[in-house]
Amino acid sequence: MASHARWKLARDGKAAQGIAEDPEVERRREEISLAFDLGQAVYDRRVALGLS
Repeated sequence: MASHARWKLARDGKAAQGIAEDPEVERRREEISLAFDLGQAVYDRRVALGLS
């Protein structure tokens, strides 16, 4: 199994060659990123309030 760094380098290499990702994959990647950001914001706020 490829490490995250190798996978990201491969993805970036394809993008540099003009090979685009499937729009569905790109949409899901954005959803995952937003979900992670929301979770991180909730965690950070809970820590700031002394709840976590």
